[in-house]
Amino acid sequence: MEFIVPFGVSLFDERRPLKDAPGAYAVHRACGPVEARFEVTTWDRHVSVLSSFYRWVVAEGYAAAEPFTYAQAKTLYGDQFRDRRINLAIRRRPKAHVTIKYLEEDFEALFLKALAGLTPEGEEDTGYRGR
Repeated sequence: MEFIVPFGVSLFDERRPLKDAPGAYAVHRACGPVEARFEVTTWDRHVSVLSSFYRWVVAEGYAAAEPFTYAQAKTLYGDQFRDRRINLAIRRRPKAHVTIKYLEEDFEALFLKALAGLTPEGEEDTGYRGR
């Protein structure tokens, strides 16, 4: 609520302004000042709470629509298929096997020289035949 007030948006505003305000909030929490950033799990928890709140607001007639966009998905558990709504504001979490690993600085420099066809000393490598 504190974040959307400067945008001139109220909690029970029309869908478009309400949809834009969480978008700005998402950018602030993902790319804003370091002290304002959220981890993916924290962001997802906040979105879940807001989503539940707005489902209640719509059910009670305080607002016409939720500020979130949803997609339909099919899930499979055992031999049972289920349809469920996926909130598109939820951020995807990387799987453990695809996390980014960075090269050490000295190895990075050596690797870039090798890709450029240079020796570790930075001179042209006569045995280099391209990538």
